[in-house]
Amino acid sequence: MDQRLITFLTLCKTMNYRVTAQKLHLTQPAVTKQIQSLERELDTKLFTYEKNKLKRSEDSYTLENYAVSFQFNYESLLHKLKHKGKQTLRIGITKTVGDIVILEPLKKYIENSDDDIELSVDNTDNLFKKLKDNKKDFLIVEGIFDKNAYDHFLYSREFFTGICSIKNKLANKKVNLKQIFDETILIREKGSGNRNLLETELNRCGYNIENFSRTINVSNINIIRELLLENLGITVGYDRIIHKMDDLATFEIEGVSRYHEFNIVSLKNTSGIKKAERFLDLKEK
Repeated sequence: MDQRLITFLTLCKTMNYRVTAQKLHLTQPAVTKQIQSLERELDTKLFTYEKNKLKRSEDSYTLENYAVSFQFNYESLLHKLKHKGKQTLRIGITKTVGDIVILEPLKKYIENSDDDIELSVDNTDNLFKKLKDNKKDFLIVEGIFDKNAYDHFLYSREFFTGICSIKNKLANKKVNLKQIFDETILIREKGSGNRNLLETELNRCGYNIENFSRTINVSNINIIRELLLENLGITVGYDRIIHKMDDLATFEIEGVSRYHEFNIVSLKNTSGIKKAERFLDLKEK
């Protein structure tokens, strides 16, 4: 891979010529020379200084998308040539996806393929960083993301709604947001797709998390389930997380309860989508 592109991608992350030089074991003038060489070849400015602060141009984002995809394809080729006949499938999923939709396709793939699998569970923000750093072939995520920046296809639609103990006064009712603000809300950690989605829905209605009387931040869905069972709070999430749990119930929130997408996401112009299709139904084993 062109060393200039490696330098460019590193500078995009660090936004500092000195730090980029240190990371790549280069001199700072060498970094500057490589960036200037790219700018001359592409006939555009990639970086500028404004009040001594490094800024990126719009064209730098276009080049970054290309360079990240090129790096993915190049490293995939190297791995394929070095490990003939065997692949490693690198999948990233959100915690919610891990809880409700991943197990069956994972079991099927293990039974029908000889590939190695690296499956990691993380919040949405961290997963997209890993995808961009070429540490994942594809992601399965819920919530909102920039569809123009990635290749993607719909995996499923899941119902996002209020969830509580069957003993809670909200169980199986239809309510408005103001009626639930006196409840303790059990909410996922910052950066999770579930929380981002809830915050987006609240903001759209002119509210935020602080409108709840009490917030309990929990990064583990099993702990949230246990707290719900004890009627120690409510949550807003996908109704499938309480499948076959008779002691928990849903409640509809006006303006919030609705179906949302779970999507397969990969870098543009890479083999990520084909790998995801093979994982889901073994079309091209």
